[in-house]
Amino acid sequence: MQGGQNEKIKELSERLGKASGCSLCHDWKIDFHCCRFYFKKAEHRGWQYILDVFDGDIEEQSVDELFDNLEASQWLKALQTHSGERVPCFKDKQFVPATKFRKWPKMVGE
Repeated sequence: MQGGQNEKIKELSERLGKASGCSLCHDWKIDFHCCRFYFKKAEHRGWQYILDVFDGDIEEQSVDELFDNLEASQWLKALQTHSGERVPCFKDKQFVPATKFRKWPKMVGE
């Protein structure tokens, strides 16, 4: 991953965190070709939300454009709707069909 992508991920994490009221961490999921964002709220045990963003979208779009596309796709509503069950995947400036969302991962010790 290049330095420019690191900066994009950092800025996108800050914007997603501010908009959701959560702290974020991320992990590159090479096998899924995406960056996975984990959202955590202080009062919530475990992850509140998880979001996969296709690495092509991160490479090709500015942070402003990517965030605008996420907003237009109602990203927070998608995360809230599928929390604990499925991981919404954002690809090609929109969410893939919900039937293609990945299963929610188990936390260590579950």
